Amino acid sequence: MAPPATSRCGYRPTSAEPVPTVVFFRGGGWTTGDLDSHGLVARCLSRDFDAVVVAVHYRRAPEHPVPAPYEDCLAVARHVADHIDGYGAQHARLAVTELYTQLKHQLMAAMA
Repeated sequence: MAPPATSRCGYRPTSAEPVPTVVFFRGGGWTTGDLDSHGLVARCLSRDFDAVVVAVHYRRAPEHPVPAPYEDCLAVARHVADHIDGYGAQHARLAVTELYTQLKHQLMAAMA
């Protein structure tokens, strides 16, 4: 199953073995930035942690006020968790990270 349109799974390590998966929420405070502005961070995460990185592009304010960006992030995180085999990843090795700690805690609680 294809990931939601709001994500990009273009960051893969060179390892052929199953690896961890990281769902990455770029910075921007719900208003600025995009996948291209944070592509280097996603590539470094993939390289440094030998992990598949799924980068999330969420809708931005003011056109799409909160909770729209949060809902996009949650939808992608749930999709990845539900379809982890499609990412060539290890079942027990899924991480969620971003540039804002509060968002990470909210998303992890919502996925529980």
